[in-house]
Amino acid sequence: MIFPLLLALLLLSPSPTLSLPNPNTSAPIPYASLTCPPPHSPPSLLLPTPSYGSTGAVFGICTSVLVSAPARLIYAALLDFSAYDRWNTFIVSVALPPGVNSTLPPGQRPGVYPGMRMTLISSGILGSGLHSTSEEVITVLSDNNSSSTEGYLLAAWRYDDLLSGLGSRAEHPTVLVDLGNGTTRMLSYETYYEGLFTGTVALLQDVLQERFEAQARDLKAYVEGIAK
Repeated sequence: MIFPLLLALLLLSPSPTLSLPNPNTSAPIPYASLTCPPPHSPPSLLLPTPSYGSTGAVFGICTSVLVSAPARLIYAALLDFSAYDRWNTFIVSVALPPGVNSTLPPGQRPGVYPGMRMTLISSGILGSGLHSTSEEVITVLSDNNSSSTEGYLLAAWRYDDLLSGLGSRAEHPTVLVDLGNGTTRMLSYETYYEGLFTGTVALLQDVLQERFEAQARDLKAYVEGIAK
C-alpha cells in the first residue's frame, strides 16, 4: 500500500464524521474460491481481507495467474523478502527488522511471523525512476493457522499509516491454491478501506493495478525458473 502523504494533504479535506470499524469478526473467508472482481468494481464486489473483512471497503486491485510450480515453492519465495531485489520490479527492496533473515527455512526465520513490521520500497508508483516507501505489518502466515489443511496457503500484510488507520487502511493477501500436476493458482489482491486519505490513494488505482500485475508476472517467472 503506497501512501503519498504530502499529495494527500494537498488534495483532501479531512472528514469529521469518519469512524473506524471494530476488528473483523465476520464469518470465515473462503479464500480458495475467491476470484478477482472486474476492475473498478463497486464496494459490494471487493474481496474481503483477514483483518478488515468487507466493512468500509472503497476500492481494490487484484491479479490472478497460473504458475507452473508447487504452492510451497511460491510461498517460500513470497516470504523471502531479502531476495525481492532479484526478481521484483515493483517492490524492489524490503527493509526488515534487525536480525531478521527471511532466507532461512520456516521455523528458523527470526521475526518472520504475524506482527512483524517491515518497510516496502516500491518503484513505478510515482513516476519512472522514483521510489516510494510503505510501512507494513504481517497479519497472516498459513504456517500459523489452519489454511494449509484447507486447500490453500495464505500470506497477508497490512498497511500501517502510523495514525491507527485514521488516514488510510489496506491489506494485501496472497492466496495459493494447489491445482495438482505442479500447477498453482496465485491470487494477489489488496483492498483499501475508508480513511481520510483513501480518496487520494484511489487516484493511483490504475497504476497500482499495473504494478500488481507486473509483480505477479515477475514472481511467476522467478519460481518457474527455480522449479525447472
